[in-house]
Amino acid sequence: MSLQNQRQQFMLDQIQKGDTLLHQGGDEQAAFHYYNAVRVVERPQELLALFQQSLPAHIFELIVNFIEIELQKAQRQTNDID
Repeated sequence: MSLQNQRQQFMLDQIQKGDTLLHQGGDEQAAFHYYNAVRVVERPQELLALFQQSLPAHIFELIVNFIEIELQKAQRQTNDID
């Protein structure tokens, strides 16, 4: 299986896990799985746009929060190197 196929399968698995958890009331866990899906796709903006249209607003906000945390960590690591 190629790397691209592995990423696509991982993305689909994460979305499925997110959907399952969302229906069970596990909002934060669901959002984290959706966030994992965003991290591995070639065009994360497209997946985020789809999530924004199809998920409840509070779940989308959690996904964005996870992304912001990741960006802050990356920025701190960059600053530590400088």
